[in-house]
Parts: sequence; C-alpha cells; structure tokens
Amino acid sequence: VPLVFTLLLNWQNAKAFNTRYILTSLPMFLCVIAAGIVSLPKMGARITGLAVAITLVISLGNYFFSGEYAREDVRGAARVLEDRLASDSNACILAPAITEVFEYYYEGASPVHSIYAPIGTPRKRIDEQVARVLAECGEIWYVRARHWVYDPDDYVGTCLDAAATRSEVITFDGVTAIRYTR
Repeated sequence: VPLVFTLLLNWQNAKAFNTRYILTSLPMFLCVIAAGIVSLPKMGARITGLAVAITLVISLGNYFFSGEYAREDVRGAARVLEDRLASDSNACILAPAITEVFEYYYEGASPVHSIYAPIGTPRKRIDEQVARVLAECGEIWYVRARHWVYDPDDYVGTCLDAAATRSEVITFDGVTAIRYTR
C-alpha cells in the first residue's frame, strides 16, 4: 500500500521517485522478512538471515564509503568555495538544480545564482540567463550536481565554455565545481 500510494503521488507530481518516500513501510517490511526467515527450517533460517545481513552491510558500506552511491557532497563544495572566495568580491556562484541546498550550506559573501532551464527550455532563454550571470561576475564557479533534472545535455556548461575560460575543476561526490574566468 505505501509503495502504490507513493507511486501514484509521484505520477501526479514532477518530483522523481525517491525510496525515502516509502520508508514508513520499513518496519512492516522487516516484520515480513523476519516472519519468512523464522518459518524456514533452522539451517535455512540461518543462511537466509546471513544473506540479508550481508546485503545490508554491503549496502551501508557502499553508501558511506563509495562516492558512486553516496549522497551529493553539496556541503563539501560549499565549504571549499566559501574558503576560496573569502577574499574575492568579483566572483559569483552558479548552482542550478541545487541552489537552495547550496545556499543553506554556503555562508560566504559571493552571490549564488540559478538558471532555471527544465528539459524543453528554448536554448535562447538559457543563453540569455548565462549572459546575465557572466555580465555581473568577473569569475564564475559553476557547481554542477543533479544535472539530469534540468540540464542533462550540459548546455549551461557548453554556454560557459563558449563565453569564458575553464581554469579549474574540483570534484566531490556527485558534485563538480568548475571555475570560469572571462
């Protein structure tokens, strides 16, 4: 029931499905797994319980120690840029798709810009938004994360590459910070 309800809600909304939406059903799911394991013969229950435990340990290990499965490190990117831009008053940050999250962690003085360009947005509109940001800033740090939401073809990066010089790239788990100078 929680899974079907969550899928229906996601179908009605533009947000992507996220497993945390069905987390409320976890206790019930664990009870069903436990009941199934207990109903097995003693040796089968031990083997099945061990298989479930190994799967959970591998999953947690991937989450905490593998950047491929970890959450995007927006906090780390914000802290590094905060340190880098402490003395640069002419730098701006462009953080589409994660603007609010980045602003939450970023405590620096440089302005944080966003470009709203969902799939299907005319390229001319994106060009105009990038040009506005470039006109305001002498240097731009493009924080690229969750790009599949608004910019799967990296058109914003292409516009920046055409108008400015890429001078530095810093990578974090799921986040890339690219420095552009005019």
